[in-house]
Amino acid sequence: MGPPCNSKFCQKIPTRGCQSITEEQRQWIFQKVWSMNTWKERQLYITALVTKVDIKQRKVAEGSRRSISFSYQLKLQDGSSCKVCKSLFCSTIGVPERTITHWLNEDTDHDDQAAAPPSKYGPKSGKHAKLETCVTDFLKDWLKDLPTVDSHYRRSTATYKNKRFLHPGTTISQLHREYEQAAATVEVRAVGIRHFTDVFHEENYSVFIPRKDQCDVCVSFKHGNISKVEYDAHVAKKDEARQEKSRDKDSANNEKSVWTMDLQAVLLSPRTQASSMYYKTKLQIHNFTLFNLESKEGYCYTWDESEGGLKSEVFAHLQYRHFEGVIKDHPEIKEIIVWSDGCDYQNRNATVANAYSELARKHGVLITQKYLVAGHTQMECDSMHSTIERKMVVDIFTHRDYVIILQTARIRPSPYHVKVLKHDEFLSMNDSYFLSIRPGKKAGDPTVHDLRALQFSSDGKVHFKLSFSENTAWEALPQRIQVRKEPMAWIRVFPCALPIKERKFQDLQSMKHVMPIECHPFFDNLPHQ
Repeated sequence: MGPPCNSKFCQKIPTRGCQSITEEQRQWIFQKVWSMNTWKERQLYITALVTKVDIKQRKVAEGSRRSISFSYQLKLQDGSSCKVCKSLFCSTIGVPERTITHWLNEDTDHDDQAAAPPSKYGPKSGKHAKLETCVTDFLKDWLKDLPTVDSHYRRSTATYKNKRFLHPGTTISQLHREYEQAAATVEVRAVGIRHFTDVFHEENYSVFIPRKDQCDVCVSFKHGNISKVEYDAHVAKKDEARQEKSRDKDSANNEKSVWTMDLQAVLLSPRTQASSMYYKTKLQIHNFTLFNLESKEGYCYTWDESEGGLKSEVFAHLQYRHFEGVIKDHPEIKEIIVWSDGCDYQNRNATVANAYSELARKHGVLITQKYLVAGHTQMECDSMHSTIERKMVVDIFTHRDYVIILQTARIRPSPYHVKVLKHDEFLSMNDSYFLSIRPGKKAGDPTVHDLRALQFSSDGKVHFKLSFSENTAWEALPQRIQVRKEPMAWIRVFPCALPIKERKFQDLQSMKHVMPIECHPFFDNLPHQ
């Protein structure tokens, strides 16, 4: 940030606020501009603060090339605007005057072009005619065949819901080179990298995977898109959840078992640096982790995509199966508390809630599910993921290689307990006690996303909380709960192994020449369609 305005001319003009704006206000504006992620974002923000005005006074009677003037203003933290001179404007935002002038001239040129009538002679030099349909169709079809990875953490977020995420490490320049080779093979014209990039983003592809703990609310406040009142309420909820988890952790004992759980980011098989594998679709491996906050024991339940998917029934049975084993091994347990993020299909849904209700009824224990605030879901089980990832320094070819890494990732205080699952081990209940966990019934009432905790008692009652504040009491879930005399029956979720796509099977076959020969049968026997 540059120096303040010391112009005597600005001091005489009452319409300019160069002298009234404080250094603290200037510092806030400077930090706001430079906290933006891209130059394009800064350009749009800065040019929006400049207004075009007609020239009020000309010093040259004739021959002046100047047709308009610019008025500069700075937007303050409270939402008000302060008109300033160009020197203070550039000094405060920390961008050179020539850069701002170039941006403003760009906008002026665009306006002139938009107002100009279309030429009857077609595009001038430097502009390109519309591409042939076959060229565009080939590019879009080629992009559709790229191997993608699901975004587990942001699947329900509007920004990422329909995104197609490519494998980590992918770059647009590498993709463009691969595309040019494919186009040459079928004798189709290849577009340049600029147009390739535009189509890439238009088709909703991304070369990165969003990080788990990037908070939308915090980022929105950082860029001034939400009020401080909304942000403070969000931070208060986050702090309350953190404090509640700390209290649970401190109170854990032989009779009260406290856990955190989460699904690790998808693992890929094979995993190696061979260039022939880079743009091939690979087998997805899933690893569901649970961590005991008192004993520090970690549990891994792992399977590949041919053995099971990511349905709510899968996670409901995994949690039921795990905690039933914990209760049988430690019959003195009277209460179980489980902390997790608010992922709908994994943790916060009626299927998982019915499984917990069945477990509480069957074994006479109190089970509580608690959810951290979205964007602030760092938990102890995340340390398992980082420990596992640090061990993945060698080439990995099959699911068995991942299992060995899971078993040897930690030594103290004890190795992780690892269970490999097959498709016939995933079960679901044949009925349910309740159909919804929504804490309201009519429009405007709280929804499932507002839930902070659910509690299941041995008598079948279900209670909920919308906040972790000390004044918030447990309330009965306003849903009809069915009374059953006998325990639920469990039936298989998947009648057989799940076939992978033919494209993926062929890609895996094509990669066998860079894998040990003893790995070939594993990929040969994968079901496919």
